[in-house]
This record gives sequence, C-alpha cells and structure tokens, in this order.
Amino acid sequence: MNVPKEIRTYCPKCNKHTVHAVSIYRDGRRRALARGERAHERERRGYGGQKYPILRRKAKTTKKHMLKLECKNCGYTIQREGIRLKKIAIE
Repeated sequence: MNVPKEIRTYCPKCNKHTVHAVSIYRDGRRRALARGERAHERERRGYGGQKYPILRRKAKTTKKHMLKLECKNCGYTIQREGIRLKKIAIE
C-alpha cells in the first residue's frame, strides 16, 4: 500500500487540522536494565528453561504497521492505529 509523505489531519496540540509528515513507527532498542527485562533474565537463568513457550512456527502472514505523524507547525507526534499489510511504502 502506498502512503503519501504528508497528510493533512487533526493535531491535538494546535487544536486544528494541519499538515503532518508521515513515517513508519519502528521499535527502539530494548533496555537491558528495565525491570521486566531483568525479571525475564532471572527466570531464564539456571534450570527450568524459558519463562513462556517460544513460538517456532510463524502464526501470522502480515505485520501491523503503525504510522507516525509529526505536525509541521508544532512538531507534536501522534501515532495512527496499525493496519495489517504485507508491504507499505511512503511516497
């Protein structure tokens, strides 16, 4: 699916419709010292193995792509609900 580079949509900070720059949301690097990450490592240490079963087969054929919209006026960023697509392209 092709998505335009700019979308005119509502900005909650400006309280009106403005032009937004569109990009695809990407996950950041996981923090090794986050509480959940530490707890998970503690569970995995020693005997007993994995905390939860690892899914060996691929369950889904598509991923949900989140759109990140940045207001051109104020720089406020909002995220659009993820859409299930095989491929997404920003044009």
